[in-house]
Amino acid sequence: KRKLLLVLVLVIGFLAFNMVQALRDSLAQKARLEQTATLVGLSEKLSLFIHETQKERGMSAGFIGSAGKKFGDTLPKQRGLSDETLKGLNHYIDTMGLSSFPKALQDEIASLRGDIAQMKTIRTKVDKLEIGMKEGIAFYTDMNAKIVKVTDLVAKASEVAELVKVLSSYSNFLKLKELAGIERATLSGTFASNTFAPGIFGRWNGLMASQNAYTDTFLAFATEDIKEQFKQKMQNNAVKEVEKYRAIAQEKANEGNFGVDAQVWFNTITQKIDILKEIDDTIAQQSNAMLERLQSEATQHMIQSLAIGGVFGTALLIVLLSIQNGIIRSVQSSHAQMHHIATTKDLTKPIVLQNNHDELAQMADAINEMVESFGLTIRQTVQAMSLANSQSHRLDGVIVSLGHSIEDQETKIEDMNLLVSDVGLQLDSVEEASVGTTEDLHVTSNTLD
Repeated sequence: KRKLLLVLVLVIGFLAFNMVQALRDSLAQKARLEQTATLVGLSEKLSLFIHETQKERGMSAGFIGSAGKKFGDTLPKQRGLSDETLKGLNHYIDTMGLSSFPKALQDEIASLRGDIAQMKTIRTKVDKLEIGMKEGIAFYTDMNAKIVKVTDLVAKASEVAELVKVLSSYSNFLKLKELAGIERATLSGTFASNTFAPGIFGRWNGLMASQNAYTDTFLAFATEDIKEQFKQKMQNNAVKEVEKYRAIAQEKANEGNFGVDAQVWFNTITQKIDILKEIDDTIAQQSNAMLERLQSEATQHMIQSLAIGGVFGTALLIVLLSIQNGIIRSVQSSHAQMHHIATTKDLTKPIVLQNNHDELAQMADAINEMVESFGLTIRQTVQAMSLANSQSHRLDGVIVSLGHSIEDQETKIEDMNLLVSDVGLQLDSVEEASVGTTEDLHVTSNTLD
């Protein structure tokens, strides 16, 4: 009984372990998806912030390039928009539980916050024209590069292939958009100063080449509906106007005197970047929708696993308990009946079990056959012993009768011996008489002679 209970406990323990393990895996998957959702939310906050800092960078470049003649009225307002999105970003970072995320992400955000803390100083220098256009653009570009790097980490943090593809597309798109922002700042300063500063023309060409490369990479990972949206959005007139201003910058790169109002350029490419922001928002929405679906599927999978495990475990437990109880009842019944047979020595009563189809019933049948055979042997032995006893009594009578007969024979033999002895004596007398007669005959004969 204890061994059966041990087997039952082991089976139940193994089943419980598998259910707990499946539950842990499901909860871990949900936790990973929730963490990814938090990171996607962070990417959205960063995207809002970088969208405003990109415009601030472009206006700052135009302000510096025009020696304060351009963007003086719009730059302060843009800084207010940047600060507003920064406030939302800081609140999100403070409440997301950053300590539970990889150290690389924590270090990158700490570095980003370090750059953000310097924005006030940079703005003051821009207002006072104490910083060059190259250095001013570089500050915002470096800060935005860290933002983009965080989005890269978000894509790498996900372990779901379908989601990794979307997040990789999103990361490459943000890089494309950031390069468009750098181009906006670069040509804003260039058109404001009416000439390319040393090294700026080569850098600008590199920006356009990089945008093309990131566009290809983004489209390689993008879903079909995003590709279609991108294709349609790029037909917008603002995109064509940007290409027109690019051509002017290319044609007059050496001589300058572009004849392009920096603010007009800024507004035109801003329209293009706003279009990119719409695509940015669509990708973010798509990522969130996918996350919600994956989280729902994970929850359903966990519930199904628990339900299936629970039903299977309950059914298995019922079957095992039924088998165990059946075995125990059969063993106890067998033991009681065998004990009765051993106590009463009644070999005529067979062992009967309720379940007559299992191995215990077969054992009981074998024991019944053995007991029946044993009883038959005993009955045959008793009969043989009874017969032997009867024959023994008959043999005793024969022996007694034979003994009386022998005594009679001995008496008769003694009488015969006496008779023979008497006859012998008589024969001796006769013989003696014969000898005497013979001698008398000799004497007579001699006498006659």
